[in-house]
Amino acid sequence: MRFMSSLLTTSALVGLCGAAVLTLIYRSGRLGQMMFVLYAVLFAALAVLGRRQPTSPFSARFSAALLGFCIATAGVYTYSYYSAAQDYKRRFPDPRSMPADRTSLGDHAKRVAMIIAAGAAMSAIISSRGR
Repeated sequence: MRFMSSLLTTSALVGLCGAAVLTLIYRSGRLGQMMFVLYAVLFAALAVLGRRQPTSPFSARFSAALLGFCIATAGVYTYSYYSAAQDYKRRFPDPRSMPADRTSLGDHAKRVAMIIAAGAAMSAIISSRGR
């Protein structure tokens, strides 16, 4: 069980670093396509991390890869939502002139479900290559 703890901790740190870099890329505004490259680098780092512990079971490697992906994605998703809200407040300083928000909780749930499904698929692929 010790390998599970170190594997999860390291993948969480990789995810935090990924979230920071993804947020910086998102904030720059002109480098949107670089997010795909960074996600590829993130999954490569998580794959290397999983391969360094070949005795760990598939579930441990899968959980670690998915955790790193979810932390990185949650960071950039939260920042993008925050910056959109700030932009919305700048464009409509008077609350009475603001149009109704069209993004429902169900829409966010669908987006998050699709992101997690894509991350789970990639995590399964890189975790199956571990041994």
